[in-house]
Amino acid sequence: MTQYELVPSSSSSEGEGNDFVFLSESEPLETLASSANTDPDLWRVLAVDDDPDFQRSMAFALSGMCVLGRKIELLQAGSHAEAAQILAREQDIAVMLLDVVMETDDAGLRLARAVREVLGNAELRIVLVTGQPGFAPVREVMEHYDINDYWSKSELGIERLHTLLTANARAWMQVHTIARARRGLQMIVEASNVLVGARNLNDFSARTIAEIASVLGVAPEGVVCVRRTRNEVCIIGAAGRYAGTVGKSIDSIATARVHEAISTCLREQRTLIRADCMVLYFPSSLAGSEYVAWVEIENELDATEQELLRVFAMNIGGGLHNVALFSRLDELA
Repeated sequence: MTQYELVPSSSSSEGEGNDFVFLSESEPLETLASSANTDPDLWRVLAVDDDPDFQRSMAFALSGMCVLGRKIELLQAGSHAEAAQILAREQDIAVMLLDVVMETDDAGLRLARAVREVLGNAELRIVLVTGQPGFAPVREVMEHYDINDYWSKSELGIERLHTLLTANARAWMQVHTIARARRGLQMIVEASNVLVGARNLNDFSARTIAEIASVLGVAPEGVVCVRRTRNEVCIIGAAGRYAGTVGKSIDSIATARVHEAISTCLREQRTLIRADCMVLYFPSSLAGSEYVAWVEIENELDATEQELLRVFAMNIGGGLHNVALFSRLDELA
C-alpha cells in the first residue's frame, strides 16, 4: 500500500506531528464521503484522485477540520470525467485538490484547463496534489496552467493541509465576492436599460419588480411597489399573491408584517433591511414623489447584496422621476 502523510496516528507522542497512518480498508469510501456536513455555512472542497486509499485518508483528515471558523464539506471524484460532471453541477466549490495522473498521465492538467477555459470558472482555487511530480514539473505547470498551488503527497501533512486550505479558502472568498459584485453591477446596468423603456408608472413598477427579483435571484412573488402623494399611499405594482392589490390603498394589504414594514419605511424615510424582507426607499428628491418597494427574501442579505440593492435604488431613482413626468403628461393630455 502506498502511504501518504494525511491522517495522524493515535500512537504519535505529544509534540510529534509526522507520524501518519491510513484508515482501515474495511471502512468504505462512500460512508466517509456521504458523512460530509451539508450546512451552507462551510467550505466546499472537491478532492479528485483515483486512489481510494488517498481519498479515504483525505475524508478522515478533513472530517473534523475547521478552517476560518467553518467546517468542510468534502466532495470526491475518482476521474477527470466524474470531476467535470460535479463541477458543472455543483456551485460554490471553493478548493479543488487535484491529482495529475489518473485515467491518463495528464488527466489532472486537462481538467484544470477545462475548468478555466470551458467552464469559465475563475473563482475555484486549484491545488495540484501529486504522488508522481515527474509527470508534471512544478515550474512548467505553474507557468502554463492557471494553478493556485502545487504539493507532493509526501509533503502533505495535517498542518500543511490546513494551511493550504486556509490560504486558498480566503483567496476564494475574496475572488468570489468581487465576482458577485461584478455580476450584480452588470445586472443593474441591464435592469436600467430595461426600465428606460417604461412609459408609465404601472409599467415601470412591473419592470422594477422583475428586475429586483432578478438581482436578488428570488421569485417575483413577494414584491410590492407603493407611491405616496400627500396623504395617500397607493399600490402601483405588485406580483404573485399581491397582484390583486394594484390600484388600491396600502390598507388593503392584509398581511400585517408587509403593511408595518412599508409604513415604517415611509415614516422613517429610509431603506429598511430585515431578516425576511428589504424595503427600498425612493425619496421625492429623486423620484418626484415618495416610492417604496417591499421585497420578500428567504435568507438574510449579506453585505454585497445589500450594497447592490442600494446602488440599484439610486440608479433607478432618476428613471422613476422621468416616468412620473411622462405619466403626468399623459394624464394632462
